[in-house]
Amino acid sequence: MFSKFWTALALVAINLHLVAAKSVVAHFMLDNSYAYTVGQWMTDMKAAQQAGIDGFSLNWIPPDCSSPSRKWQISRIDDAYQAAEATGFKLMFSFDMSYTTCNTFWNTTFMTDMITKHAGSSATMRWNTNVLVSTYAGDDNDAYGNQFFQNLKNSCKSAGNPISLAPALVSYAQAAQTNAQQSAAKMVSDYPSIDGYFNWQAWPLMDANMTCTA
Repeated sequence: MFSKFWTALALVAINLHLVAAKSVVAHFMLDNSYAYTVGQWMTDMKAAQQAGIDGFSLNWIPPDCSSPSRKWQISRIDDAYQAAEATGFKLMFSFDMSYTTCNTFWNTTFMTDMITKHAGSSATMRWNTNVLVSTYAGDDNDAYGNQFFQNLKNSCKSAGNPISLAPALVSYAQAAQTNAQQSAAKMVSDYPSIDGYFNWQAWPLMDANMTCTA
């Protein structure tokens, strides 16, 4: 069932020239989990494990971004963590910043609260001991940007749960299809606050092989 909702992705460290993948996570659209129970989460996680998937990146938009409210997603996240702890699965947040029809944006206080809520879980995915956090986009929305990301990191650190932030900055991924080195260099320059890059666009858009070199 879960295969309808996710795409396998690779997490790439931006400070390496060659990356050997050690974990594979799937981009899971939380918006499709309204009717999920802990049991359904466990079913999907076990199926993912059989396919060689180590964890889910839970993609969600701000709960108050639409009517009716999507605050139910918070309960589904709680269920997902319960299921992941029972199955030895990993979870991370992917805060979706790509929407254009809503003026209710993510704020670092709520994000920090959610990250802190599950930081102690055995299911929380970590990078270099820090809680691993991602976004989808955030580079084409004036509400976000490098300073927003730095503020989030500062907030989580103050809460006692430092994070490693690896956003999926889509515009740079698209630009990399034609000039990977230039796009990577510009992203590192524009976003000094980030610790890595989540390569959401792992599959080629053109008739060309893709490698892990940059």
